[in-house]
Amino acid sequence: MEQKIITGEQFIIEEIITNCEKLKNLAPGSLNTIRIVTVLDREKQLHILAALLRMGNGVALTDNYHDGGMACVIDSEKSILKGDAYGMNCARYEVHPYSHIKFDGFIIPHFDECISIIKEIVYYEPDARYVGWDLAIAQNGIELLEGNIPPGEDITQIASGCGLWYKMQAWK
Repeated sequence: MEQKIITGEQFIIEEIITNCEKLKNLAPGSLNTIRIVTVLDREKQLHILAALLRMGNGVALTDNYHDGGMACVIDSEKSILKGDAYGMNCARYEVHPYSHIKFDGFIIPHFDECISIIKEIVYYEPDARYVGWDLAIAQNGIELLEGNIPPGEDITQIASGCGLWYKMQAWK
């Protein structure tokens, strides 16, 4: 590694983030993240369009939906998973295929803190009006990972059910 630094080779060194024990038990083998999709309307009022838990399938090393991952809706008021999880091609899961933990009713720890972080950072770049924010609930707190533009409409629509387009039309 030291030789690479000296020769100027390009690489990134990042700290490994590990989920809190509860999320790690649900889907071990990957960092499982919270995706919160936000919209700032024309008056710059914040709307939370969707909140999802993205998780690996127990085999894949990531929670990426396009790499075998899946997502389940988070009931933002109760901080729990709601219904089933969905993967590519609308594959539906009542329980996690690896851990066999049931999704519906699963409590998401520190979810209120995730929402608070999003409400704070969403205005840092107010021209980014439609963003999917990824956060990790780690062993040592909440980590903001990135903002995705676009936020992944496929995973949001499938995991949240149809009708989001109609909800957004009311915010014009």
